[in-house]
This record gives sequence, structure tokens and C-alpha cells, in this order.
Amino acid sequence: MPRNDDGYDDRPKKSWSEVDKARDGKRSGGSAAARGERARLEKSASYGRYKSAADAFFSGAALPDSLAERLDPTGEGRARKEALAKVKAADDDKAFAPLAKAYVEAHGLFEDPYLLDRLLTHPEAALVLQALEKIGELHGAGGFKAPPTLPQRLKSLQLLSGSRDVQAAAKALATALKGAPR
Repeated sequence: MPRNDDGYDDRPKKSWSEVDKARDGKRSGGSAAARGERARLEKSASYGRYKSAADAFFSGAALPDSLAERLDPTGEGRARKEALAKVKAADDDKAFAPLAKAYVEAHGLFEDPYLLDRLLTHPEAALVLQALEKIGELHGAGGFKAPPTLPQRLKSLQLLSGSRDVQAAAKALATALKGAPR
């Protein structure tokens, strides 16, 4: 006998949320009193302090001293983070240049495309060449999102740089970023 004859398919189907509600809401978030209690808890000041402390811990901003010693025994990570914060906070090029040079000498080139782009304004041609090479490496590896100012900086380097090496590297990088064959 076919299945349609017993009326099985004609009855209305319940969604999973309707099935859960039929079970007294035990699986759909709890009762209204429990939801109200949770909302009250999340609005409390102690919960806010807990959340901010947990966020600071997992972001690495506030580690206990014992754990910080285990994760970074030499203190190099903390020094790098502090130096990077100083470089990012530099407002003008006169303040940026010595901080960037000190950072590159101590920790190597930046991984941040925006800082690499800004390093192209450095007065030393050797640092500019290193930045151009690093941008080329990141672009070649894929996933490099060029800052909006990068094409204009590359044009100005091609025209205004006193170093022929910088001019050639800037031109090569500009063509690579446009998608032309390398």
C-alpha cells in the first residue's frame, strides 16, 4: 500500500524550534527567568571587568609575570611590541625615520604593508630598497593587500629618488603590482 494513503504526508510538519518549544523550552535557551538572569549578569560591572581582563589576557596585553617569563624569557617580544608601538605613534617623517631605522636594525623589517609603505619615504636608500624587496616578497607570496598610497609612492620614487637602484626597484615593483608579467 502506498505511503500517501495513510495521510502521513498531509499533516503539517513542525520545525525544530517548534519541537524544542514543545519540550518546555529546555533546549531553546532556557526559561524566561534564566534568560533574564543571564542578561542581568552580563550587564553587571563585575562581568564587564571579567570580560575586559579576559580580552587583555588573550590578546597578550596583560600577562601575569610568571606566564610572561615563560612565554618570552628574554623579553625580546615585549621590546619588539614597544618599539613597534613607538614607530606607529610617530606622527611626522622626522620622528618616524630614526624610530623606523632603529626598529629595522633591531628586529628586521615590518610585516605590516602600511608601515612598509611609509618606510618608502625614509631618506636612506638602503632602507627603501629593503622595503621594496620586502613588499615584492609579500606580493609574490600572495595575499598582499597594497595600501592605497603605494602606487603613488612608487611613481614618486621612480621620478625623484637619487638612487638608480631605488628607481629600478620601484619601477619593477609597480609593474608587478599592476599584474604585468615579471
